[in-house]
Amino acid sequence: MKRARVVTLNAALGPLDYRVPDGMTVEPGSVVIAPLGPRQLLGVAWEAERLPTDEVPDSRLRPLAGVVAVPPLAAPLRRLCEWTADYYLAPLASVLRMVLSQGLRLTLIGVVIGLAAAFGMNRVLASLLFGVKPSDPTTIAVVVMLIGAVALVACYLPARFATRVDPMIVLREE
Repeated sequence: MKRARVVTLNAALGPLDYRVPDGMTVEPGSVVIAPLGPRQLLGVAWEAERLPTDEVPDSRLRPLAGVVAVPPLAAPLRRLCEWTADYYLAPLASVLRMVLSQGLRLTLIGVVIGLAAAFGMNRVLASLLFGVKPSDPTTIAVVVMLIGAVALVACYLPARFATRVDPMIVLREE
């Protein structure tokens, strides 16, 4: 049975082990959806040897719910998160959440403003749409999820490329 050590974006939790279902590929750095009680949390798969924790028997492991379709976090970015957490005595989950959420905050503000504008322009949209109500919850949910996925990739890729730059080169330029 394959297992994955996952750092959820909840600072109150330490690393958790999950069972990887058959047919699912999870490598270190993969952004995954991990069930926790009735909720599902985003997390990042990590190398088990870098985050020691108590071993849980295989029979007690819950399966991962899914893998988010974004490239995995590069090893240098994961090492930077570990170093930052150690240096500032912060939970790794807090550092990871900070790294991933900086760009998503603007996306969330944009989605809220966009939803308010869409509901405010309900009559105009009704004259332009045929066969779909302007306030159709399924359509709105799909559009919000699509915008969120695009924003996640848009925030993640620059951070990934930034980790490939040697910090000493940047410091010398300053």
